[in-house]
Amino acid sequence: MNTTTRIYWTAAALCLLLGAGLRFAGLTRGASDFVLPEARQQGVERAFYTFHPDEESVIRAALALDWQSPFDPPITSYGLLPLYLARTVLVGTPAFDEGPEVRRRIYLRVRILAALVGCALPALVLALGQRILGPGPALLAASFVAFAPLAVQQAHFFTVDGFFALFALVFFCALPWALERPTYSRYVLVGLAIGAAAAVRLNGMALGLALIVGHCAEGGWRQVPLRLKDPKLWAAALAALGALLGLQPYLLWAPERLWQTTSSDDFAYSMAIARGALLSPWALVDMHTTPHLHFWTHLWPQAVGWPLTVGFAGGMLWVLWHRRKGELPALVWSLVSLAMIGGLHTKHVRYVLPLLPLLSLFAAELCQVLWRRHRLVGGAVAAALLGYTAFYGLAFTRIYLEEDSRIQAGRFIAAHAEDGTRIGVENGGFSMKSLISDSRYVHLDAGRLFWMRHYLSCTAAAEFLWDRVKRMDYIAAVDVNRYRQFVAVPALLPVANSFYRSLWGGELGFEPMNRFKVYPRMLGVTLMDDEAEVSFLGFDHPAVLVFRRQASVEELAKHWSSWHQQLLQDGRCADRLLAQAAYHFRAGAYHKTLAALDLALASYPQMHTAYLLQGFAYEQIGNEKAGLQAVQKVVAGYYEGNGFLVPWAAAATSLTLGLPDVALSVLHHGVSLQEQLTDAENDQMVTSYLYAGRLAQKRGYLSQADEIYDMAAALRLTEKKRPAKQ
Repeated sequence: MNTTTRIYWTAAALCLLLGAGLRFAGLTRGASDFVLPEARQQGVERAFYTFHPDEESVIRAALALDWQSPFDPPITSYGLLPLYLARTVLVGTPAFDEGPEVRRRIYLRVRILAALVGCALPALVLALGQRILGPGPALLAASFVAFAPLAVQQAHFFTVDGFFALFALVFFCALPWALERPTYSRYVLVGLAIGAAAAVRLNGMALGLALIVGHCAEGGWRQVPLRLKDPKLWAAALAALGALLGLQPYLLWAPERLWQTTSSDDFAYSMAIARGALLSPWALVDMHTTPHLHFWTHLWPQAVGWPLTVGFAGGMLWVLWHRRKGELPALVWSLVSLAMIGGLHTKHVRYVLPLLPLLSLFAAELCQVLWRRHRLVGGAVAAALLGYTAFYGLAFTRIYLEEDSRIQAGRFIAAHAEDGTRIGVENGGFSMKSLISDSRYVHLDAGRLFWMRHYLSCTAAAEFLWDRVKRMDYIAAVDVNRYRQFVAVPALLPVANSFYRSLWGGELGFEPMNRFKVYPRMLGVTLMDDEAEVSFLGFDHPAVLVFRRQASVEELAKHWSSWHQQLLQDGRCADRLLAQAAYHFRAGAYHKTLAALDLALASYPQMHTAYLLQGFAYEQIGNEKAGLQAVQKVVAGYYEGNGFLVPWAAAATSLTLGLPDVALSVLHHGVSLQEQLTDAENDQMVTSYLYAGRLAQKRGYLSQADEIYDMAAALRLTEKKRPAKQ
């Protein structure tokens, strides 16, 4: 072995070791000596906090796998292969909820597996690059993958994206080997790699297109029809299909499981959100993004930095321009993948991870071309790309060596919030709820404004928020949990948008007390990334703001009243037109009521509570058919997400319009939903009826309030009598 070879392999080993170090740094982050009082009373001395909702879902699904029932998987939104692997390393572990130490061990085991998968990516890129480009570009491409912040982040959490990238890369490593010497055994192995990728994400079957392109390119395009008949190609296809069905037999024997939409764990439900057919709070930030282009202008720069993003784009254009035979499969897969994810409504940084190895090879090839034409230029470009990527990756890794900002905020609140004070927290995937004592937090529940946006007027929504906020002494809010989502869609959620902007501005009687955030930092340089994609931040380094109430409840009410009056001037609120219709309704002028409601619906077609008022107005003039049709548009909302809250939302709007009997009627009708609800949903429904009772009482409708409270009590009593669900 000559000196050059020794230097090369030393550099390669150093690259892989550094990459491994970045992936294993801080795997136990979340273990903390900050323990809530109720846990400390039970003898817990160290807690373990996790903040990645997808990671917890996948781990719970892995532990719930029933080997005896492969046709009824616990989750279909992702493939089962990662779950099988997780279950293998979790053999012998106790139940998930048996305390923080058990959870820490469970997370550590699967995160080690995720880190090993992350370590495999640069190693495979090195091997593939040596085969198709040569040692220099191979080492450069492997270094890009080793240091890329996205790859570092994904290696710290047990989710499916790393596995999908791994098996896709295994396919591209096996493909040239099979094409060089086409035998049945090699083609079968290529097919198995496709099947394994598809058993992580179903779109892995698109790798078959890359196989077809590579196979047909070997014989020239005139021989394509003949090449497509090659039995080795069909053997690979059968191997891919066999692997997929062997790992996920429910696709063949119970395909209806794939089209269930019961929860976000279902494939069809997840796809509806990804495509924008079903809107969710966490997808609101994607509403005004530009398809396809957004990945290049926003997501790739977060994933790898701007220099390498430009290198990726240049490398792809170079490969596309020359279209060399050996690079066509990778090029086709990259273009198809970008087309698939680029057109989705949801745009998460982690979607581009499977493309990172291939685009790194394209960028390295571009550097090689520049080097051959002008060594100084090529060397400078390669050094700049690698230098910034390494700096960014090292700076990003420091996040895992510091305490999570949510734990820091929890410590601060525990130290500074006086005994007996109440802390407002949000629901959502990146909430502060787990860091606040159960006896102290009050749910803000701002998510209800989203789910009930078609039924709550601006006044009703503001009244709901006031019912929550007036009980809070502090508010602990994570910027990427609700704030970023709601301020992105002012036209869709005018109340939530205004509330969060005013809260952040210290205009609602709450002053910002402290802010906690862990930034990527290296050599005294801080990389500000507050505007990065919300999940990229929320998994490991969001900003947490702690607000403190400045005034008494009476003074707070004045702030709130002023804010409410400003809110009603917002042309995106239907309150003025609804109030006119309600005025005519109370006066018995039902034809004028209908005319006013037609005007309201023309301007605000999504305000479905107007249909409820239409139904009552039609009933009063004897047009029962039209009244029934109008009310059915309201009842249809019962079958949408969180539909069991529709009676409360419609009733709350009716109460703020001065129509207590209408509110009472819709609440009575809502009681019929109870038999369809889970216990958790029933609890929320009871709480919503109590909200409605308090609102009726506040508005002076005392007899109606008593009746609403009676309904809430009856709902609670009926729940207690229900048999326990198996």
